[in-house]
Amino acid sequence: MPYDRQIPDAPIAGSMLPRATTLTAQDLLLLIQPGNNLGQKNKAVTLQMLAAFLGDKNFNSIVLQGSDGKSLTITGNGTTFAKPHTSQSDQRDYTIVESGDGITLQVADPNGTQKVVLGYTTSEISSTANGLTQKLTLGQNGITISNQARVDGQVVTTEKQISRDHIDTQELEFFNTNFPKQGWKLGIANSPDINMKELVLRFTGTEAAKRFVVRAETLFTQPAQFEKDVTINADLTIGATKTLNVGGNANVNGVLGIRQLLLSGAVGGGDGCWVCSAHQNNDFYNQTASTGHLWFVLNDTDTTQSVKYGIISGGGAISYETVSMPSHSITAFLRMGSKWYNWA
Repeated sequence: MPYDRQIPDAPIAGSMLPRATTLTAQDLLLLIQPGNNLGQKNKAVTLQMLAAFLGDKNFNSIVLQGSDGKSLTITGNGTTFAKPHTSQSDQRDYTIVESGDGITLQVADPNGTQKVVLGYTTSEISSTANGLTQKLTLGQNGITISNQARVDGQVVTTEKQISRDHIDTQELEFFNTNFPKQGWKLGIANSPDINMKELVLRFTGTEAAKRFVVRAETLFTQPAQFEKDVTINADLTIGATKTLNVGGNANVNGVLGIRQLLLSGAVGGGDGCWVCSAHQNNDFYNQTASTGHLWFVLNDTDTTQSVKYGIISGGGAISYETVSMPSHSITAFLRMGSKWYNWA
């Protein structure tokens, strides 16, 4: 029972003492050392001496308990903070672990686990649901995207890499308000060549108009084949053999500059093409053709040429009907009437 008189300086039963409200480093505790000799077993120790003694010791772990089930566990290998769920409506459990691998932040609930690992050389973000993990790893060599799926009951893991030198992915999908309907995809389609001798790019959008725009210089070192309409809105320079096989109508709008033109035959017969550089006086009118035959006169020079295509009848000196043809232009002439020099 409590001691109800003045407390003597000599020790009494501890249960009879009032409880201290403040502590100092010099406060005394009763120390019993049972291994000492008789008369030396009871000693006094200060709180400062006890703190120094405990500070030099190794503990397997220290667990600090908080409210609502929170806990902080400290070990020689790191620390772990845990916050369990507190209600049936929120089943999420949070943990933060610091260890030799780095810092791990994890949120787990019955639907799966989301985890972030901040390591010393890599960082990982992962999500696990139904036993399948999708993971993004940022390392010294770039970014690795890992995907798991079940195939015939087995978990199959595939990885794609994005590094400074390459992008190992089959399809990139772009979402941006600048794109129509925010749904454009650029990817590599399956090649019809089983030996993968072809690289087939697929560019699809949610609108009917689909274009693949290249804003850099493009070099084809092998034959290029276009199996759909081709529109060129810029200068076109061909520095090698030209082979033109035209099916249907060939429409030319604007100026067509040609240095040499080869026709397999003129419309209606005849040789077809008359070239200025091959005739000194440009006397085209003196050509053999039947009425209705069509010829092309080509100015393949770098200067304007005055081409004679008819004779003006009358006495005196002969005068000619001429047409002024700019450099690298072409004009069509049709034989009219029965006169051998009558062209239109």
